[in-house]
Amino acid sequence: MKKTTIILLLAVCQFAFSQTTQIEAKLKGIQAKSIQGEKLVDYDMIKHIKNKVVILEFWETWCGPCIMGMPHLKQLKDKFPNDLQVICISSDDMKKASSYISEHSYPFDYVFDAKKQLSVVFPHSGIPHTIVIDKKGNIKAETFPGYLTEEIIKTLISTDSIDVPAKNNFDPTKLESNKTEQSLLLFDLKNTELGDQHYTSLSTRVNNRRIVTGYTANAFKDTIETILQSNLAGKNILELYSYAYNDLSELRFIFLKELNYIKSPSPNNMYKLNYSISNLFGDFHTVMVRQLNAAFCLETEKVQIDTTVLILKKIEPNNRSITIENNPNRGKSQESSMLIQSFDAKCTFFSLSDIAHLIESKTHLPVESVGTDTKKYNLDISIKADFKTSLEDWLSLFEKEGIYLVKEKKKAEFIRIKKAGL
Repeated sequence: MKKTTIILLLAVCQFAFSQTTQIEAKLKGIQAKSIQGEKLVDYDMIKHIKNKVVILEFWETWCGPCIMGMPHLKQLKDKFPNDLQVICISSDDMKKASSYISEHSYPFDYVFDAKKQLSVVFPHSGIPHTIVIDKKGNIKAETFPGYLTEEIIKTLISTDSIDVPAKNNFDPTKLESNKTEQSLLLFDLKNTELGDQHYTSLSTRVNNRRIVTGYTANAFKDTIETILQSNLAGKNILELYSYAYNDLSELRFIFLKELNYIKSPSPNNMYKLNYSISNLFGDFHTVMVRQLNAAFCLETEKVQIDTTVLILKKIEPNNRSITIENNPNRGKSQESSMLIQSFDAKCTFFSLSDIAHLIESKTHLPVESVGTDTKKYNLDISIKADFKTSLEDWLSLFEKEGIYLVKEKKKAEFIRIKKAGL
């Protein structure tokens, strides 16, 4: 029985030691040559990488970032002389590579890959291209040399897990297929189809994002990326601009009669839009305005005009039609109807400026909020009037609900729309 156990253990050990590592499988059949002076000599790559952390560095003498990374790799090798092996691989010009090596005393092994066999085994679209291999012969990262710090190498020596920015190989065929998932900006504008209704949605997606600022050590940071995604349907051009200017009332836009088509309800002048943008790329509203200008060959600018405005002085909650929202996690929503003889609004998580915009759509005068009120409000207001109700009457009706407005002459901000190039 004891003899059988020993035989089984030997068989298991033999099997374990005969396992081909990931890197050995890739290098199988590769007859590498190392640069020694001005000559090429046989080089057993598998022998030189056994039981070591390995950096395979694809480089060329004409590659500026490659040359910039060499001193950094030397520092790593000097810090871990016994545990780290750096193998630099080139294939472009043997004489230039040999000359560079002789001029610098870097403690690396240099492989000249004349037939680019290693480039086939380790495909890449640009250099520098750095492959990191752990002591078990497993590839742990494809990155740039500057992202490998002493701390990362130390971690790799003791464990088999590291976290560095991954270098992707460029494939232009993937650009079209990935445009929705990975685009910093998506602006997909189409004509509305018959049957489409007025529709607006806004959603937020949060990603963990790595920001890369250069090719040197620690030249990256982890951050949170917020992507705002909006879908609009059944909107004319003016309604799209109104949305882009943060739900600015349409009466705040001024334009010549020749541009009256921008507010047309005709199906041919109605659109739907799929728009998303990363906060790392730009402001949601600012970029949307620029995209609309480009799409419709228009220009917009902010102008100050002397006019009559309504000043929203204050809001008084009454625990009936107006309440204060105390839940910071609640999202904003709105259901409203601004008919001539009524004002119906059910709104949650509205700021003072949101309420000002809402009233603007009823009074047809610019409404501005004052003060530093940062509270959020919920509205459940239903005001019924008749066709003869004057503006002063409406101000009185709003005041009964706890919304205090006064009329004032002053300069107000409007958006002028004109044809591009005029």
